[in-house]
Amino acid sequence: MTPLQIWLPLFGSSLSIPAHERDAQRAFETWRGEMTVWLLPDIKTPARWREDSAGYVASVPSETLNRIEIYHCGRNGHVIGPSLNVFRECTVDGLLEEWLNCTELDICSTPEKLRLAVPRLVEHQVGYEEIDLAFEAGPMIPITKFDEDKAEFSAGWPPHSASYRTVSPEGESQVANGPLEPTHTGKSPIVRSSKTGVDSIHCVFRWPEPIRNLVPLSASWDVALGQQRMREIAETSSNDPARALSLARENARGFVSEGTTSREWEWFLPTIDKGGTKAVVFQAEYFGITAKGWPDLRDRDEFKALLAQSVPIRRVWGSLGLFWALLLEQLEDHRQFLACQKCGRLIGGKKGKTFCGREDSVQCFLNRRASDKRKQRAT
Repeated sequence: MTPLQIWLPLFGSSLSIPAHERDAQRAFETWRGEMTVWLLPDIKTPARWREDSAGYVASVPSETLNRIEIYHCGRNGHVIGPSLNVFRECTVDGLLEEWLNCTELDICSTPEKLRLAVPRLVEHQVGYEEIDLAFEAGPMIPITKFDEDKAEFSAGWPPHSASYRTVSPEGESQVANGPLEPTHTGKSPIVRSSKTGVDSIHCVFRWPEPIRNLVPLSASWDVALGQQRMREIAETSSNDPARALSLARENARGFVSEGTTSREWEWFLPTIDKGGTKAVVFQAEYFGITAKGWPDLRDRDEFKALLAQSVPIRRVWGSLGLFWALLLEQLEDHRQFLACQKCGRLIGGKKGKTFCGREDSVQCFLNRRASDKRKQRAT
């Protein structure tokens, strides 16, 4: 697969707020291979340091406070980065299918605060200060239907009065409603539009496993819309793959871009972390370096020069960028997505595949096998 450089921010997953987009650009320009980048509004110049637990860290003067973790996915689909808990089994294998088939989200009350240890730089010394951050409210999505007896409601965007197709519920809602201000708290936090005076419940999405750790609680409706768009494009690929690829490329703009990294991050570290030194020695031959074994290879000047090489990388921003890149990978490889005729789950694979295999859905696969056995016994 195409190697990826995955930037996972704590805030600003959608880049629909201009300040987040500008700060992402500042982070890209400053990055020199660190595993964590802090966006800090109260500093004047970039700084870099090393931590035992987090590797190299950089801080960037910015408009907004943010923490970004950078992960690297090699050609083997193996992921390395600052945390082992973000990617299930340190791989992207199967993530796209889980994402496309996610049909239900938990909507939860917003936590009162987020406690975050933020670096403070004083006279070339780095320390951390724990601060409490309030979750920014937004966007406000109008309620379209309310059932008082069942205590259920439906909400949708854009408003019926709008003539445009929604591109970013978060950005469009901010323009329509202005900043949302906390009013009072009861069982659910309430926020009020500074433009219209309308109240809204302040809530967050909680995604199911194995996606949950990839999507921060700060991610909102833009991420949900992105997932819906990707599913629609995947469904289009079954009868118009060229159109699906064109739509994916258009929608991925901003979230997927070209960056640079070193051969060490792009190839060596994902390879040795998954396959060990034998895999590195074997694959080094593709770069024209033949060695008797790892001790021989690691001491070669040409091998050290290879690791230091600057190479292009597909850089992605947030969970949306990751899933757009994975979808692009499949469509560029001429793979189509079809709906399983038994459970309706979207499955990728060869043309003509009609049911889930074990790798798609173990439960659907076993149910179908049991059904086939019952039919055989009946005959």
